[in-house]
Amino acid sequence: MKTTLLIVAAAAVLVATGITHGLRTDRWGEAEEVAEAVRRLEGVPARVGDWSSELAEIDDRQLRTAQIAGHVFRRYTHEPTGRSVGVLIVVGRPGAIGAHSPDVCYQASGFRLASEEKVRPLERSHQAPEFTRAVASKSEPRPERLVLWWAWSTDGAVWECPASPRGYYWRVPVLYKIYFVRPVGDPQAGDELTPILMEDLLPKIKQALSRR
Repeated sequence: MKTTLLIVAAAAVLVATGITHGLRTDRWGEAEEVAEAVRRLEGVPARVGDWSSELAEIDDRQLRTAQIAGHVFRRYTHEPTGRSVGVLIVVGRPGAIGAHSPDVCYQASGFRLASEEKVRPLERSHQAPEFTRAVASKSEPRPERLVLWWAWSTDGAVWECPASPRGYYWRVPVLYKIYFVRPVGDPQAGDELTPILMEDLLPKIKQALSRR
């Protein structure tokens, strides 16, 4: 489980290699607005509802390559079932964070993406978030099957999946992106567990990331 999630994280951080200009590349140093957005990640809770978590690590070189200013990566375990979901949140300038979706980074790691669709997993919530959900699988050197959910947000309050995130968010100073990743063994299996974690965790993330 841990090995799979770390492989996924290594692929996920390669979300962007695009170059922006002037202050949006922090050509003259990291802007305070970016530094503050990074600090807000410290408020993402380690425990929520029936979930406990542990931190996972990502290679610093990969973070620099992807122009990620800050991140938090946790493996949340659902205590009643013992099953886990990886959650990765990254933040930086929109030119980098919005440049690529997982069809780029996961395919580069040998996965094939299928069943990609936009969904609103929490219809009952106010401003129901929009996520892209897809299945990533590969057969060599060891068969793996992952269910991926991802979306972007400027402040953690509204998560959405525009067709062209880099263009859609180009006016904003900073951008967050979130991944939920869960390995599934059965090719016919779905992922009913991730929406349960979203229900508990997304309101807490909103509190942590919202501007004060």
